[in-house]
Amino acid sequence: MLGFVAMVLAIAACNTMEMDNQPAEKDEMITITAQLAPKTAMTKALASGKDAGDNDIIVSTWAVGEHLAILYKVKKGETTYDYLSADAVITAVDGSGAAAIEFSLDARTPDGTDCKIVYPYSAKQDGDVNVKGSDLLLNAQNGKLNATENPYLDVRVGAGVIHISPASLDVTTQPAVLFSIFEFTIQDLAGNAKVPSKFKVIDANDTEIASFTPNTTSNILYVALPAMDAGTYWFNATADGKPYVAKATISNATATGMYYQTMMKMATLGNVIASDGKFYVNNAETPQGDSAVAMISYLGYSTSEAKPYKHGLALALRDASSTVVVWMTPSADAGHTKQSTPGISFTTESGLQYNDDTHNSSSYPAFQAAISNNGTAKPSSGCTDWFLPSGCQWYNMINACTVLNYNHDHKCLRDAFEAVGGTNMNSSGYWSCSEKTNSSAWYISFSDGTWYTSNKGSEGNAKYVRSALAF
Repeated sequence: MLGFVAMVLAIAACNTMEMDNQPAEKDEMITITAQLAPKTAMTKALASGKDAGDNDIIVSTWAVGEHLAILYKVKKGETTYDYLSADAVITAVDGSGAAAIEFSLDARTPDGTDCKIVYPYSAKQDGDVNVKGSDLLLNAQNGKLNATENPYLDVRVGAGVIHISPASLDVTTQPAVLFSIFEFTIQDLAGNAKVPSKFKVIDANDTEIASFTPNTTSNILYVALPAMDAGTYWFNATADGKPYVAKATISNATATGMYYQTMMKMATLGNVIASDGKFYVNNAETPQGDSAVAMISYLGYSTSEAKPYKHGLALALRDASSTVVVWMTPSADAGHTKQSTPGISFTTESGLQYNDDTHNSSSYPAFQAAISNNGTAKPSSGCTDWFLPSGCQWYNMINACTVLNYNHDHKCLRDAFEAVGGTNMNSSGYWSCSEKTNSSAWYISFSDGTWYTSNKGSEGNAKYVRSALAF
């Protein structure tokens, strides 16, 4: 990541108007002018460039006609206040970049009233002396490096003191940048440029930081983000009708008022997860000494499942057992929620909820096979344990892969495994963890894409097992 060096400039405030000391009449307004120091180099980019130290910067300047909000409060009762705002317009910008602003307010405003200076005007919070919440500002951006079209890329907040006689504004804190700027160059894992139609940033606690709709034909996005602690972050996007995902580790905390550049290589359906937890195009692309263990088969989140996931699902590249196995032995009693019909009517049951000592036993051969997955270790980071997918999870994975360039039915998932160096799905069918009755469970056939039920304890009705991961 590259930062920029910001130049600190002197603060200047001016008083251009004197008032007499006569009592103000009702509704009498006064006009105040003041001066803002030049912007530090950062956002609201009108041009990109280099600073004196040859560091990458984004040049930012005030412009005549722009509006700022002057937010202040006036005591109304013993413990109540009126929250007021004045619309300050930039009337001139001198050769150094300093801006003259002008605004009007009620002459009865108490002298010495503290105020907050908010840029742009539309970033002010209604009914309060503050800016809009970060979620509103960050979700309103559009990815462009353009002051007019993407104003919330450059939100600045300062402070001052309003004087009435003589009329002036002391700028005690020049408007400072609220966010940092990231320049993301979006590519798929193969290095092809991708233009996102949706973009989302999620932190390590699965809290959404920003989610917005880019309005650009470029694969370069300029994204305002708050200061972020060191750690792992997730990025979700949609491009060319396909979902994409990436995760990145920030080694050092980021800071507001800084400009960062990074290449964002994003994985999609049909890419693989290697044993190191990273995403690759296919098994052949994994680094020496590493290997792919699962294929990304669904990108999305489900917070309503018993064991929710936030980013997606992946299926193991090979069957969990070399032969068919029964769902459970005749003496076992699973007691799962019954699913009367397959497909979209499956509940959001999660296979992860059965990764326990009860199911990881010889009484439940299908579950035990899925959890052990031939002894294949789960990826070292960012993934759950192996589990037997539910009917709902199978359904999501089969339908998701139709965006790939394969057959638009159950065969798409089968063909995708061959493309990345995995083992094709067996046409005999694969168990889900979903039951229909006390004696039967659902499985999916990859010969015709149909859901069937089979006796859970019958050796004659045994099926294959393919393990899944959530991430």
